[in-house]
Amino acid sequence: MESAGGLLPTFRIRKFLLAVREGFGQGVQMDVKYVAEKYFDFKIMSIQTDNGGEFRGDFHNWLNKQNIPHYFIPKKSPYWNAQVERVHKTIDDEYYQNPIRIWKTPYEWLEYYNFERIHLTLNGLTPQEKYLQSVTLDC
Repeated sequence: MESAGGLLPTFRIRKFLLAVREGFGQGVQMDVKYVAEKYFDFKIMSIQTDNGGEFRGDFHNWLNKQNIPHYFIPKKSPYWNAQVERVHKTIDDEYYQNPIRIWKTPYEWLEYYNFERIHLTLNGLTPQEKYLQSVTLDC
């Protein structure tokens, strides 16, 4: 059974979706690090997840071997993970439960969400446009 896991960077502007299968093995862990670092353009320093089985066992052990701290939110505390929970609702509403969706995969929807869909909370910008606004060359 596939479940959606949302990862958010500290600046919480761009969204990232990764399909994770419980007990899927080390291939998923390597994909997480490679895809997330490629997607976010910076090194993954730590990962925070809920207490789902897909984040324990092999995944947790793999993070330990990579020296990537793994933080768990307290059980039954969705407010600690409110933005991830909101992303899950958006994914459900706009992709999984949308009978007229035009995207073939969640990854296609994610590209639309980040690079084409305007967001009122970002003053009519896409997350990518907002991200680019926040990066300066004068650092």
